[in-house]
Amino acid sequence: MDRFLAVAVLLLATLANAAQGAELDLGSLRIAWPSGYKEVGRESPIRLVGPDGVNVLITVWNAKPEAGADAPSDTSAVFSSIAESRLPELAATDGKVVVPLQRQILPDGSILYSTATQTGAHRKAKFYLQYMLIAPSSSAALFTVEGRGDATAQHLHFLERFYSVEWADAR
Repeated sequence: MDRFLAVAVLLLATLANAAQGAELDLGSLRIAWPSGYKEVGRESPIRLVGPDGVNVLITVWNAKPEAGADAPSDTSAVFSSIAESRLPELAATDGKVVVPLQRQILPDGSILYSTATQTGAHRKAKFYLQYMLIAPSSSAALFTVEGRGDATAQHLHFLERFYSVEWADAR
């Protein structure tokens, strides 16, 4: 009976880990990412290809703080300004914006901006998602996700991943 219990516990732990996906380590940033994604290159932007041909591009910026007491907050303000001006513009370029620019504060203090755009015809629906993550320090990351399917549903699927972020300077 003890052996059966040990096997059952091991099986449940394996299934739980598979459901959570894999940790994506981007140097200064770690994030729990869905399983099944393969890294295609380490150049910037980093490219991941996932199930059903979902493409993810990731660019991480680690700004060097300049002399001055408010350097991290100044850098965060610059990144926020870029997100607030460019993300809505890019989202509206090719399709219908179904999730306009959203701003959220994550548990670790990071700011997350996001949008979702539905492209393509109804039978060949495609999505274009943007997530700009701004660390409490002088770092930021831009994730764009493109693939086939419903933009709103895919947005929610990827949005939950950002609650797992861990920046190197916070470790």
